Amino acid sequence: MSDRRHRILILGGGIAGLELATRLGRARRRNALDVTLADRNLVYVWKPMLHTFATGMARLGRQEVGFLAHAAENGYRFAPGALVALDRAARKAVLAPVAGHPERVAIAYDALVLAIGSRVNDFGTPGVAQHCATIDDLADAEAFHARFRDTLIEAHATGKPVHVAIVGGGATGVELAAEIKQAADRLSALRQGAQISLSLIETGDRLLPHFPEAISASATRTLTALGIAVRTKTKVVSADAQGFTIDGGDRIDSTLPVWAAGVKAPGVLDGLGLPRSKTGQIEVDSDLRATGDPTVFALGDCARCTDGAGQAVPATAQAAREQAIHLARHLDGALAGAQVPAFRYRDRGAIVALGDYNGWGTLGRYQFGGALRGLTARTLHALLYRRHQFEVLGIRRGLLTWTADALDRAAGSRLL
Repeated sequence: MSDRRHRILILGGGIAGLELATRLGRARRRNALDVTLADRNLVYVWKPMLHTFATGMARLGRQEVGFLAHAAENGYRFAPGALVALDRAARKAVLAPVAGHPERVAIAYDALVLAIGSRVNDFGTPGVAQHCATIDDLADAEAFHARFRDTLIEAHATGKPVHVAIVGGGATGVELAAEIKQAADRLSALRQGAQISLSLIETGDRLLPHFPEAISASATRTLTALGIAVRTKTKVVSADAQGFTIDGGDRIDSTLPVWAAGVKAPGVLDGLGLPRSKTGQIEVDSDLRATGDPTVFALGDCARCTDGAGQAVPATAQAAREQAIHLARHLDGALAGAQVPAFRYRDRGAIVALGDYNGWGTLGRYQFGGALRGLTARTLHALLYRRHQFEVLGIRRGLLTWTADALDRAAGSRLL
């Protein structure tokens, strides 16, 4: 019998992929797994923080985790590159070249884990892909930051007003609007600010549709009080460099049009030959295996998983983390022939924070008489991030990072 370790290839170094690689790598002395994590970026950042980097309200360098160093410290390998082709019969994945690595690389696996996240869904709206900024990953956040900074510099020099219009009233759009407003307020306090106005556009009846109606109403009141124009029941039919055209022919002009609506799986999944949902997600069984191929698992936003009641697991950071923890516990046994227990999603609630202005949250079925609000919700939002840092970095480094962040904030955090 061969004593070769099972080769595990994890594609995607987001919340699910990094959590899984870290847990499997740290357990290498008691499992028979050889783990490789592949990602097109060389560093990881927590996706719910991307809007703070995009607006210049947080320091990227302090929050990023370098994959190469993290892999060496936690017992797994890192391969730079993004998936471009998959030979499921030969069990090989082909990665696209990245800077400094000009050749395509084929990596063999015994089990493949797809954790490549999601993209915003433009629903085929003309002009969105060509003209709208998005914040799906680190590259998007950096591109947005450069565009936002250059726009404000030009406006300050010319005296022209800046209008930012954001399509999408979910958590990403709402939090981004608040961060832009906070950046504008800080610049104004420094007497360096251009005149900045904001619009938040939502097709549905209300903002934050996955939260209780009372939270949606409270968020709308907060944003409106901040001077942000909230437009619900407003369908965008096209976009261009100067803004949006809405159903009926009216215009919403924008110096910086942003699209933060909808979720769909990355297009690279199109050619894998695996069953997928209407939004392109890989269909997985209760053991997180892709339907039709027991050697492929899928986690996080790129997977469509249903719970015990047949309800789709939401595309959230919380769900991605739970799936990664579940698979980390059972993958070694699954490769040895054991049955993976069915994944059961445990809804622990959700938090949305509008910068330093306000915040709300729910605690799943444990409501304790009502929703969390204000400072309590914002503090819990921050603590969720710190917990994630402790899991990925370890307690000592997590505490050092937390301390450095606190000192940096006290000294005056980055702005633009």
